[in-house]
Amino acid sequence: LCEAILAYAERDCGRAADLFLSLRPALIRLGASHAQRDVFVQFLIESAIRAGRLDLARALLSERTLFKPSSVGSWSKYAAVLDDLGAPQAATDARDRAAAVRT
Repeated sequence: LCEAILAYAERDCGRAADLFLSLRPALIRLGASHAQRDVFVQFLIESAIRAGRLDLARALLSERTLFKPSSVGSWSKYAAVLDDLGAPQAATDARDRAAAVRT
């Protein structure tokens, strides 16, 4: 986990994404709170985006919005990734969900 955080801090986002992804199943065993584990998931998502691994980011954000449907930030980030992947209608739908959550 420390290596993943260090890779992220050093802007080696591909390595950070690989490390965070490999640790994902073990996060519960770390004994951290839900909020602390969520920070690591957010690092994973951001690492995937910054590394240009948009298919991975899309899958992670799809899952995240399923489990956290009231997260405006997740819907907004999902919309940006969908735009970058060339899925404008899906991106619009995600932006609409973000707007609906805000109200």
